[in-house]
This record gives sequence, structure tokens and C-alpha cells, in this order.
Amino acid sequence: MRLIRVVPAKAPQIQSEKRKDDIMSVPNILTILRIIFTPIFLILIIQQKLQKAFIVFLLAGFTDVLDGAIARFFDQKTNLGIYLDPAADKLLISSSYILLSLHSVGIPNTIPVWLTFIVIGRDVLIAFGFLIFFRLNRTKDLLPSLLGKATTVSQVTVVGLVLLFNIMQISPPVLNLAYLITLILTILSGVDYSLSKIRLLSSPK
Repeated sequence: MRLIRVVPAKAPQIQSEKRKDDIMSVPNILTILRIIFTPIFLILIIQQKLQKAFIVFLLAGFTDVLDGAIARFFDQKTNLGIYLDPAADKLLISSSYILLSLHSVGIPNTIPVWLTFIVIGRDVLIAFGFLIFFRLNRTKDLLPSLLGKATTVSQVTVVGLVLLFNIMQISPPVLNLAYLITLILTILSGVDYSLSKIRLLSSPK
């Protein structure tokens, strides 16, 4: 009787590894598109074409939601996307806050300078933490927290509201409330990020 040796198939694992190295995956293309949208968005604000800027901002936000959904549900997460997606978010948010806090832009509603400093400071802190974990080859430990996600949503909402109320030419009290909520969330998430990463660095690999 002849024995037949059965070799386990490795195709799914190989395909999974290929997906992780696929630079031009759909989520990555959407993320690159968001990066391209950022300078267009800023130029439109400088030109005071706020309605067009608002549309571009919404499109950029839509690409952010869409690339995350596709990456999760269709298993298209890539090594590049792990770094590129948050970098695109930081680029859009940070540049938006800096520009919209300048009174020289010539719009009635501007983001308070103190809020911009806090938002940028948190981003610098996160970037510094990333560099440390990157040098230690522990970037897989840098998972976003629920508080961090809530902070990002709040920061994006502020930009959207500032644009919308400038288009409508109104300055409702809800805008100050949005500033306050974003300030609290940004500080809390920054502290939480620092403490959680210190704990990770103190623990063994």
C-alpha cells in the first residue's frame, strides 16, 4: 500500500503576507488621496472659497472612513497603511488648525490659538512616542485608544463647524462649547497616551 504525504497548503498565508506588502491597495490609494486633498483644502481657505473648502474637507473625511472600513472588512491592512493613515490624519488636522487660527485669513470665526497649541502639542507628543517605539521595533504596541479616537472626532468636528458657521456667517455659542470639549478631550487623551506608553516601556516585551 502506497502512502500519500499530504502537505498543508500555505497559499492563504502567502496571500496574506502579499496583502500586507501591497503598497497600492485601495485603502492606501484613498489615504494618498486624502493627503492630496489637504493642500487643495488649505488653498481654498486662503482664497476664502469656504464652500468649496468645506466640500473638499467632507471628501477628505469620507476617504478616511472608507479606507478604514475597506481595510477591516476586506482584510486589506498593509504595513504602509499602518503609518500612512494616521500621518494623513495628523497632516490634515494640524494644518487646518494652524490656518484657521490665523486672523489674517479674514474669516469671522477662527479657532482659538490656545486650542491650536494644545492640539499641535498632543500631535508632537504622539509623534515623539512613535519614534521611540519605532526605534525599539514595538510599533505594534501603538494601538489607538477609544479616548484617542473620540479626540480625533472632536477635533475634526471643530474644523467642520468653523467652516460651516463661516459659510452661514453666524457665530453661535455651540462653537465655544465645541472648543471646550475638544480642549478637555485633547488634554485627557494626551495624558492617557503618555501614561499608557510609559507603562508599556516599563513592561517586558
